[in-house]
Amino acid sequence: MSKIKNVPASKIADEKKEEIKIVNLSKFAKELENKSVSHARNERETIYNYPPNVPKEKINEREGKQFRGKMRNSLQRFSNNIFYNEKIQNLDELKKEIAKFEIFYKENYRINDYSLKSLSSSNDPAKNKDIDLLLRIIAESKMS
Repeated sequence: MSKIKNVPASKIADEKKEEIKIVNLSKFAKELENKSVSHARNERETIYNYPPNVPKEKINEREGKQFRGKMRNSLQRFSNNIFYNEKIQNLDELKKEIAKFEIFYKENYRINDYSLKSLSSSNDPAKNKDIDLLLRIIAESKMS
């Protein structure tokens, strides 16, 4: 039966470094030439205008999560109000809600181009369905 030795983690890390072989990256240059690539960013960082009490380093902590939850709830509330007023054809209230939404949107979101990506980083079509409908109603109301 063998005994297990206590080995410092730093020694294990040093041994692993020695195992890693240096790769000649130039051989991949031709293949990467035609690829569309971009730097992955934290979507939470790029969608919202965070308040001063949520610095960049606290985005994934409690304050940042609370702020994002508040934004999602507000977005859902605007969506519900706009859908309701559109459904019952209450145009005056619909215009008021859209005007309130636009103020909220410009104050709290970094990109204000009325695109789905400016409001949501989710890739789930079910989650984005209401936001897409909201944006279409707003676009249609601006045309008329």
